[in-house]
Amino acid sequence: MWQNSPGHNANLLQPQADSVGVAVARNNETQYKTFWAMVIADKSPKRKDRKACVDTSENAISTVKHFVCKYLC
Repeated sequence: MWQNSPGHNANLLQPQADSVGVAVARNNETQYKTFWAMVIADKSPKRKDRKACVDTSENAISTVKHFVCKYLC
């Protein structure tokens, strides 16, 4: 479906992008129930000063943020 969206497909085809992360979170108490997130990036040199991501709330946005940050923060 992302390839069928002009904006998403343009992001997928970025020549410098060499990493992708996808996350999904469900929350039955919201209108749309399922939240998707995709991060497209180029790998940067590893830094020693990266901060840990800690978020203990239980909402869907925080779940996606925690998943993405686990690999990128």
